[in-house]
Amino acid sequence: MRMKPSETALPRVIIAGGKLEINDGRYATKRVVGDLLVVEADIFADSQDALSAVFRYRREGYGEWLEAPMHPLTNDRWRGEFTLSEIGRYRYTLRAWVDPFRSWRQGLIKKVGAKWPLRLLKRFKARNKTC
Repeated sequence: MRMKPSETALPRVIIAGGKLEINDGRYATKRVVGDLLVVEADIFADSQDALSAVFRYRREGYGEWLEAPMHPLTNDRWRGEFTLSEIGRYRYTLRAWVDPFRSWRQGLIKKVGAKWPLRLLKRFKARNKTC
């Protein structure tokens, strides 16, 4: 059976070193209603492309995931948080991806800051139509 390239390719974004678990998840993190639940993780990719990430959470037994944006701290460390609204067990997961629009925007900001001529910026825009 022939595999699709997406099934054999390594993931471009890695999430590691999550900081919320106690003893590798063997014990529950305890909080009270109104507390801020903060999670940190190392998130990085195989390139200099810009990343985006969210901290997804839901109360156990509920079907819908809620999302809180994660923000870069220093180096490859990211942080996300949400306020607990109810007593109970919560499940969470982290999602991250290469963000083509943010990558394009960061490149454009650098070029404008370097005072690229307008004709070159137009050419740059025309070649990068993926965003």
